[in-house]
Amino acid sequence: MISIIVISLILIGCGALLSDMFVQIPAYHFGVLERFGRRTGRILEEGLGVKLPFIDSVELISTELVEIDVPANFTTKDKLQLTSSGSLQYRPDRKVARDGRCVFVEMSEEIIKSGISDTVKAKLGALGGVKVGKDFIELRHSISDMLNCFFRLERPPHKDHNKTQCGISDCKISNGDEIDAAELLEFYKTHWLIVKGALDNERNDVHTRSEVETRYGIDIEYYALASIDFSKATMEAFEKKKQAEARAGAFDKKIEMAKKAQELGASAQVALNAADISLDPLVEKKVVSVEGDVGVLGGIVAAMTTKGGGK
Repeated sequence: MISIIVISLILIGCGALLSDMFVQIPAYHFGVLERFGRRTGRILEEGLGVKLPFIDSVELISTELVEIDVPANFTTKDKLQLTSSGSLQYRPDRKVARDGRCVFVEMSEEIIKSGISDTVKAKLGALGGVKVGKDFIELRHSISDMLNCFFRLERPPHKDHNKTQCGISDCKISNGDEIDAAELLEFYKTHWLIVKGALDNERNDVHTRSEVETRYGIDIEYYALASIDFSKATMEAFEKKKQAEARAGAFDKKIEMAKKAQELGASAQVALNAADISLDPLVEKKVVSVEGDVGVLGGIVAAMTTKGGGK
């Protein structure tokens, strides 16, 4: 009887060991092996994996695409504040390792998002030192291509540029080792065909990684630049300037019309009142004087609006 119990316990124990020895890694995932709660650096691929029972555990990491928003603010050469918005799609790259350990599992989504945003800000900020605000608005597509090259290519195409071999007649862009920030956007504007080819080829080359991809252990699928526009503070400043210019223009017009009213025999105050009413008929003026300026005002306004003096 005792032997039957012992055998049963042994069988149950063996079954438990076997059941905890194998782990199923589902599709679109990889497993990070942990021993006593610490990551070993060993990666388990999709399918059936083996681990030490009751000692090892496995953390599942999804390899499906993740999309994050990437905002950035920067200042242009003409001291304007611009803001960019975009999104970046990436997936974990289990093959990027540092000291035998998968780099991605050491990163949080917040670290990756912050790092990507800082990269965009740094690249645009460098351009902002040599380009004015309107350049960024007009060359948005070139900026998008440039950032995709930095994010996805091991070596961006401008670094290998040779103006005698690029296929563009009378190319004015310096050779790769001489291109500076002032020429960078012009390169991506005029050499878009070369840039497109480099980005298309990247999808077929699984062995190359950009500096950003290596740093965070990710495979970047695409960076989509949604917009580059003036910041809220800059737009408010533009509106204030526009309003100030409008007020200055209205004042000049008022003085001009007042002079015409004086030429018709009006006093200075009546002339100004006539100009106000001609510029805005909703303005109500009450003119009181011993000379009966109310009637004079009405006549002058009529004369100004019927003889080409109106708005």
